[in-house]
Amino acid sequence: MGRILNEDEVRAAELMVCGCFETAGVKKIQARHVIQYAKTPGFHKAEIKEARKRLGVDSKNVEGEQWWIWPEDTEPGEVNKQKSEEFWKVYERKGH
Repeated sequence: MGRILNEDEVRAAELMVCGCFETAGVKKIQARHVIQYAKTPGFHKAEIKEARKRLGVDSKNVEGEQWWIWPEDTEPGEVNKQKSEEFWKVYERKGH
């Protein structure tokens, strides 16, 4: 059995994944770049992947390279703003 996901880390990873797409200005990015970027501040791969799934980001193998594809019906910046607001509400409720 795998380790239990930390919900706070998954929420923070959602912000990071949104931010990667928003900063790059693209809707398709190599998964390894996002994971490498996210692991720098200490996120775990499991939380990053769960964040991708919760955001509705598709994962496809194209010619041996894994790509993450942002949903067509949303913009990363809009979702990032929404997720940021949700994140801070939860953070404040926890008394931080």
